[in-house]
Amino acid sequence: MTDREKVFIIDTTAYARNRSKNVELLSRVKDHSTKRYIQGFRLQAAAISDGHSLIPVDFSLLASADPKKRFCEIRNDIDKRTTRFRRRLEALQKATVLTIEMAQRIQSEGLRFNYILVDSWYSDPKPVLGLFKSAPVICMLKKGRTNYQVGEKKLTLKQIYASLQKRRERAKILATQEIMLIDTVSANILFVRHNSKKDWLAIMSTDPQAICRRSCQDMRQKLGYCGDF
Repeated sequence: MTDREKVFIIDTTAYARNRSKNVELLSRVKDHSTKRYIQGFRLQAAAISDGHSLIPVDFSLLASADPKKRFCEIRNDIDKRTTRFRRRLEALQKATVLTIEMAQRIQSEGLRFNYILVDSWYSDPKPVLGLFKSAPVICMLKKGRTNYQVGEKKLTLKQIYASLQKRRERAKILATQEIMLIDTVSANILFVRHNSKKDWLAIMSTDPQAICRRSCQDMRQKLGYCGDF
């Protein structure tokens, strides 16, 4: 690792076990990259990056929370005092709850990071506020029905974008807007131009000054992450 600012990255992918039959908590889960259901788990992985190196630090296999979608249950002969039993209980947690626990667990081991970087899957206000207790959060936002507090109004992301005056020509940063997650926590939403199509993306940061004083390109270099950004 270099002396650059470090980010804690969390993401989820599908882990297929299509030929398995007797694996505990084996579930029917959706692969969001192919839009198909598979037999297996959701793999939630965490890593720390400085833009040059990426070090995996934690992971968890998540089963379906719906018993009807699980092919096998936890064995009855496992000692409930053991780590392997706690791992099985962890597999039944919500991904957003586990994300907060992962960040706290990594910090308790002495690893330090300046920001937490997640995609739109974890961008609802409740998980963001939970992660914010560990470090400032930078995340993509989804164009859904979530309302954000803008002054005295509660607006969706599309309504916020429609109400703002956009920068002209081919500016990478189209507009910015300050919002309130709760009374004591503010955040900034940065609307940027999509790289590959005529559309826009929204990035939110709970460290408003960090996202306002840098251009979109500076933000990419700072985070060392080039996925949805």
